[in-house]
Amino acid sequence: MVAEQEERRLLEELTNEVPSIYAPLIAEDPLYSLDTPYADQLTDDLQLSRFARNFSSAVGGKDFVDLGCAVPYIVMRVALEFGARKYVGVDKNLYYKTHDMDNGFPAIFVEDDILRFVSRIPTNRGHLSFFLSGLQPVVEDDDKLRAGIDYLRSLVSEIARASIPGDAAILETLATPSLVGECFRSEGYVSVPSHEIITFANGHKMRKDPRYVILKKCHP
Repeated sequence: MVAEQEERRLLEELTNEVPSIYAPLIAEDPLYSLDTPYADQLTDDLQLSRFARNFSSAVGGKDFVDLGCAVPYIVMRVALEFGARKYVGVDKNLYYKTHDMDNGFPAIFVEDDILRFVSRIPTNRGHLSFFLSGLQPVVEDDDKLRAGIDYLRSLVSEIARASIPGDAAILETLATPSLVGECFRSEGYVSVPSHEIITFANGHKMRKDPRYVILKKCHP
């Protein structure tokens, strides 16, 4: 199967050493994922033509890495339809197996902590689109919250390290803390404008902003 070959190739690529400073964050397990409700929002956003064009540019020909993929069927299908080279779903609790989709499109699933997985990707590997949806820090106490914030900052730093200019991060904004977008911008990413002005029959106009933000890496 194409997908099984791609899975072996991917795992062979993960040669980077996981920095020891991440061990306490990974052990703390300070995030939870609410991916599924926001996947439906992605399909709504893709009804906006400007967002759809930008999304296609962000994922086309790249490996689409869904971090905290949970139940990935909708996102996986969208990645296929918009020209991703392959879909890689990463989650510490997986319910899916690697398999070929329509037209031989490979869907690969890796059961791992998402920070550990990204930190193993070689520096400047590139040709990557990272998808982050519904990732939230656990807020049961201040220590857990601080660990979650440190985890998210470290995750963004590792995504930037593995990426090259032109690569993308697609970020859900309903649940994901705003500091994640700020961290991406500090790493040389810029937001791709995707809003539209909708004109109603009575001539009134309304600005429509998608709930997902597309950020592209512009600087090494």
